[in-house]
Amino acid sequence: MMKTLRDEMHEQRANITFSHQRMIELETSKAMKKHKDDILIELRRSRVTEQGETPETGEDSSEGTVTARSRHSSNASVINISCDTRDDLTAERDTLMGELMGAGHIVRTSKDKKERRVNTLKAQSRHDRIVELTRKLAGISTADERTSDREQLDVALSEIAVLEQLAEPPKRDPTPTTTTLVNRPALPLPVFSGDIAAWES
Repeated sequence: MMKTLRDEMHEQRANITFSHQRMIELETSKAMKKHKDDILIELRRSRVTEQGETPETGEDSSEGTVTARSRHSSNASVINISCDTRDDLTAERDTLMGELMGAGHIVRTSKDKKERRVNTLKAQSRHDRIVELTRKLAGISTADERTSDREQLDVALSEIAVLEQLAEPPKRDPTPTTTTLVNRPALPLPVFSGDIAAWES
């Protein structure tokens, strides 16, 4: 059965409508894609501006943020470790100074040779350790801190010297011995005259 004119017109109108809808869908899809790309570009520009990073570096903004944070944390941890180390070294040196003074006092006052020998070795070991701690402190300290350390060390050494003098027994001057020569007349010796009875008397 042959199509009527009305059917043909209706079919053409339907095809035209479908074509228009298809074109609208394609244009909408293109517009949405372009809008999405524009948003992504704008977001990336915002990240670059916030991070102070140029696009030529090729570094992702999130990676840059992590790197910056890790670097800042690392620097902060180094500073804290240095401060803790200074405190530890200073405390250890102060303790050894007191022990050195005690060992030195025993060496000077003890009558036991073995005890003096043992404490001499202890004093030498503590002295060497104090020298090492002082060198380490100088290596990790600023100029002001080194000056302060030297002043504190000088004060401690002065106090030790005073305490050592107070701990020493006072020296007594030996009592001078005087010898007095007494001139006594010599006793007369009996003269033997051949008489034995004279000796008995």
